[in-house]
Amino acid sequence: MRRYNVDSGKVGRVDPWRDDDRTKIAKVVLADTMRNEIVRRTRDIAVDGAHLEERAEAIRWLLDRAREDSSIYKDALAQADLYAQGSGGNLESLRWQQRVLQAKGDLQAEYALLDGISGVHRETAFRYEGLGRLKARLGLYVEAEQDLRRAVQLEPNDARPHAALAEFLRRRGRSHEAVASARRAEQTFGSLLDAGDKLQAARTVLACYLAVADVDAARDALRLAGGGGAQPYLDGAVKYAAGEVDAALVAFRLVTGPDAGRAQLGQAACMVRLGQWQAAHDTLVRV
Repeated sequence: MRRYNVDSGKVGRVDPWRDDDRTKIAKVVLADTMRNEIVRRTRDIAVDGAHLEERAEAIRWLLDRAREDSSIYKDALAQADLYAQGSGGNLESLRWQQRVLQAKGDLQAEYALLDGISGVHRETAFRYEGLGRLKARLGLYVEAEQDLRRAVQLEPNDARPHAALAEFLRRRGRSHEAVASARRAEQTFGSLLDAGDKLQAARTVLACYLAVADVDAARDALRLAGGGGAQPYLDGAVKYAAGEVDAALVAFRLVTGPDAGRAQLGQAACMVRLGQWQAAHDTLVRV
């Protein structure tokens, strides 16, 4: 049995276990390690349809922790596989497997997942949207657009394919076409249930409006993302576009998490506009 010091948080020597009066154990405490925390959070979740949301929450937590420790992606994928077992392999289980692979940045595995879909889920907007996004990243723009438009055709009342097409068109410099798809995503926004899907679609809609300098529409889109208080990076982007440079700088300074690097660029841009050249230089050096 290996000793663990609960005060120092360190693992100590291994002591032999003797089931006799010479060895008394007053208390057993699991080491406070990430591996044990993962086990504690996932071991009691039953593999059935009644506990899918609990499993989904565990996956969200694992993906958040995987930003600091990439080895945790394998745990997230294992939970996504268990979600698939519990759901009977429904479409949402494929979405969770895809989300994990996207967060991990494993394009090859994501393509294999989408390309290998068979049966009732093969001709779905989910599959074509995923393939379209992947092909766009690989520079296969003609095929990507075909797949994304096929996804929109299959699910015209789902905001996700509309947002994916809008993002593709915006990145290709076709801003006015992108806005048309963004408006459709905004109109069908109520179809989204997952918080991550909502935020992704809202960011796309907002970016498309900013691409054509429609600040008022971008402010409206910000509400889809939970408002400026919940999304300071998006709030800063809208305020910067509106010419509210001081307020934008304050918003960018509040940003933490995945947007922190982009927010530093936003801070530097604000500082340049405000004539704070040295501060802008120092901020860019830190990016």
